[in-house]
Amino acid sequence: MWLLLGLGQLLQADDGIQGGGGLAGSASCRECHADFHEKWATSMHGLTVRPYSRVTESQELEPLAGEFRVGEESFRVELESGKMVSYAGGREVSYPIEQMLGGRDVIYFLTRLQRGRLQVLPLGYDVRRREWFDIAASTVRHFVESAVEAVDWREPGYTFNAACYGCHVSHGQHRYHPAEDRLEAAWQEAGISCEACHGPAEAHVRLSRSQPAGAKLTDWGIIGLRGLSAERGDSLCATCHGKLRPISLQFTPGDRLLDHFDVVGLEDLDFGADGRDRGETYTYAGWRMNRCALVGELSCLHCHTSSGRYRFPEANSNAACLPCHAERVANAPAHTRHAAASTGNRCVACHMPRREFARMVRHDHSFRAPMPAVTLAHDSPNACNDCHTDRDAAWAEAQVRSWHARDYQAPVLTAAGLIAEARQQDWRRMEEMIAWLGKVPRDEMFATSLIRLWANNDDDRKWPALTAALADPSPLVRSSAARGLYGYLSAESVPGLKLLLQDEYRLVRIQAAAALARLPAEALTAQDRRAFETAAAEYVEALRVRGDQPEALHDLGHFYLDRGEYGEAVKMFERSLRLRPDQLETLVSAATAHYRNGRLDLAEAGLRRAVVVAPRNSTPRFNLAFLLEQEARVAEAEQAYRETLEIEPGHAGAVRRLAGLRGREE
Repeated sequence: MWLLLGLGQLLQADDGIQGGGGLAGSASCRECHADFHEKWATSMHGLTVRPYSRVTESQELEPLAGEFRVGEESFRVELESGKMVSYAGGREVSYPIEQMLGGRDVIYFLTRLQRGRLQVLPLGYDVRRREWFDIAASTVRHFVESAVEAVDWREPGYTFNAACYGCHVSHGQHRYHPAEDRLEAAWQEAGISCEACHGPAEAHVRLSRSQPAGAKLTDWGIIGLRGLSAERGDSLCATCHGKLRPISLQFTPGDRLLDHFDVVGLEDLDFGADGRDRGETYTYAGWRMNRCALVGELSCLHCHTSSGRYRFPEANSNAACLPCHAERVANAPAHTRHAAASTGNRCVACHMPRREFARMVRHDHSFRAPMPAVTLAHDSPNACNDCHTDRDAAWAEAQVRSWHARDYQAPVLTAAGLIAEARQQDWRRMEEMIAWLGKVPRDEMFATSLIRLWANNDDDRKWPALTAALADPSPLVRSSAARGLYGYLSAESVPGLKLLLQDEYRLVRIQAAAALARLPAEALTAQDRRAFETAAAEYVEALRVRGDQPEALHDLGHFYLDRGEYGEAVKMFERSLRLRPDQLETLVSAATAHYRNGRLDLAEAGLRRAVVVAPRNSTPRFNLAFLLEQEARVAEAEQAYRETLEIEPGHAGAVRRLAGLRGREE
């Protein structure tokens, strides 16, 4: 399950949970905006989290007949008393339901566990089907090309006030105390409040109350959404409707997204190779592929109200495409080739097909035309076969090709093919990938994702392409190219990376700082050094934002390791391992930090632990062998090199070092 902070904030150990900040609360809006307040209060934004009640907004919850088994536990739901009861091994545990989460498609239930955790209970309620279900089983990615299994409901991924609260409450904060394994969390208001979109309203309320009756404000004292550009307004929606990594705690309505978040792309298997969202309801990646949005003339608020409702009634949904597509809307059947009263004559049926995952329904926001050719190549769904279930994708492909002389599917089909091969670490078409990356124009999300998928690509032909991409117009592409150049500091790449230290986007600056962390201080001018230190501080802050996630702590440890701050590196690696003790890469990295810090004993202990964690992986064996060789423990080193070769015959380093040991013996 993806862990997001969204609009929430992770506080450091010396911070406290604080309120205030000019917030007035949504109730203060009612005296002047009663009608809108009522619409907001009954919307999905206003009701993302609310106290438990057996009566939902539209109907009562259906009682659970009998017991529901999840793993080794059986559960009973007692609606009247508001609790779930677990039976396992002759032991009964009662979990009071404190809050309800969601409500359009599904409802999750929250209970209070030990050490401050507000946990999602194992049974959810399907609103449309009116039935109970296993939440962990529903979120298993069956489309992922590897073994998957349900996660226990007590795992951190289902801790509401650490993982998912940022998109369901307003102005939330949490602080993790690692020594006590305790979570402290608070928020100003449940639900997506007025101030979540408009910013703190205390000044606005004060100004409004000070005005004579009927007078208009000249200074509103809040963020007006109508005054925002499409890009800035969409950035606000994206903080919850995008799959993102937070990189700062300072996002304010009206800010640019990439100064505070990174956008996850098609390198993640929650998206198909063609960019279709097939995991959770993260529509923003598709939105960044949407030509209507990219030209800057369409925003989220064209179709949706700020409370989240759809502006257009189903009977007149084609009006959403006005005024840009007036000719096609006026004579829709000529464009859709479907009867006027049919589902197929609705623009959204073809351009925004529905998908369901984890019992939640989403609409594709790339606005692409149906692409059955991509279905045939990559098993990605298409709108034609959503309705024509009695026909196959080959039939749909023949239909659309007979209707259109232009092969509109070709660009997506080409890009999706390159993404699919990169996911499989197939580099036989590397020259074609490089050529496609250099094309103008080409889709930034595909380009960003392809670059990120090159992380495990050892082909040296990628370096010039990545260096060239440092000057790309897209900040997403620039930041990904900078990250891709980590470990490759050449005469060609360093000048471009230095320029990015002062890029206008924070996301780009921090990736440039990470890539340049190994560069010797003497290779930087005084101006470069100041820019690096500023960007490096932003990078550290970006990782500390996710400081209760082992991956972020691992990356922070590597940054300190690259800078020669071995003591700090050890601290970060050890914190990461406390959260996830079996991380092989972190165990090896921690051993490296101990080695460089002069603690060979701790380095050896860490590598031996890594060998136990991954007995069939050659990396910890080889590193252990090298360490033993440095300590002149020749017999033990030789044995470890031999074990490395048993795991990976032909391991170049082991062959070379073993030959050196034999030469030393002779």
